[in-house]
Amino acid sequence: MNNIYLISKQKKFILHLIASIIGILIFYTAFFYYTKLYLEMIYCMIFILVIGYSLFIISNFNFNFKSTLKIGLILFSLGQYPLVLLLWPYNSYLWYLTILIIIYRMYNYKVFACICLLLIIVILTTPFVSEFLRLNLNITLSEEAGLVLKLSPLIFIIPQSLMVIHYFNSFSKLENQAAALIENNNNVREDKEEKEDINKDENFYENEKYKVLYQEIIEYFEKSKPYKNFDFNIQSLAKALQTNTSYISRAINIKNEKGFKGLLNYYRIEQVKKDFLNNHQKKYTIKHIYTDAGFSHQASFNRTFKELEGMTPNEFIKNIKRKNKL
Repeated sequence: MNNIYLISKQKKFILHLIASIIGILIFYTAFFYYTKLYLEMIYCMIFILVIGYSLFIISNFNFNFKSTLKIGLILFSLGQYPLVLLLWPYNSYLWYLTILIIIYRMYNYKVFACICLLLIIVILTTPFVSEFLRLNLNITLSEEAGLVLKLSPLIFIIPQSLMVIHYFNSFSKLENQAAALIENNNNVREDKEEKEDINKDENFYENEKYKVLYQEIIEYFEKSKPYKNFDFNIQSLAKALQTNTSYISRAINIKNEKGFKGLLNYYRIEQVKKDFLNNHQKKYTIKHIYTDAGFSHQASFNRTFKELEGMTPNEFIKNIKRKNKL
């Protein structure tokens, strides 16, 4: 149910985002008509038709949220660039703010930093490109019209950015709820499988082969760090060590009462703690750190961290800072 609601919410976001862009373009179409910039007015009208057709397609067909948004951002950025070139003296570069917010919420720190660098280069070179292509406004705007054109990006961008932030916060909550539900179901299933395996052989603790297998598991975890892949599971481990899941469960339960999931979470949290102690949080976002350690959602990361460490990640970071000051 959460997954269906999430998809519905994502689709609604895309539709609202496109609708807001169309509304903004209608304003600029009217403005260009008023200032007799008919070529620019026609370009805006074509842009509205293209985006309107995209709205029709999305509202009538199934779509993949990330792919749709990625393609949409690329196409919109390319379509918007001529207007940015034309209106660069009037704060047109501010239209990229919404795109930056979306990229920040969708991707990791490195991708966001690369896009920021690219946009800085675009903004810095835009005046020279505009002048070279002779795209400066060829009529003199009145003082009132110039002021409207300068303020319009801020007037429209602020509510649009707030809408983006609101939707992405909703997405995060729904994804965390779905992840928690899936994780609980997986834990129940794995615990059941492990108990069934234990009951099949009451004397498995005395079997030396399980102790040897446990050592192989630990060596594999420490050398290959498979836990960093959030899709890694007990089936993946059994395949890597060329054995079966029953033997893996029995071997792990010799030393670890919490089973495979407990071992997996232990190594992931140790990886996060290591990054915190090395002050990686100063270079990267917390999201980048916990996803790099194998957690796919913040809710499961926070819950697991507190279960194992007795404190939240933020409290752990504060303790590190406190100790460094001493």
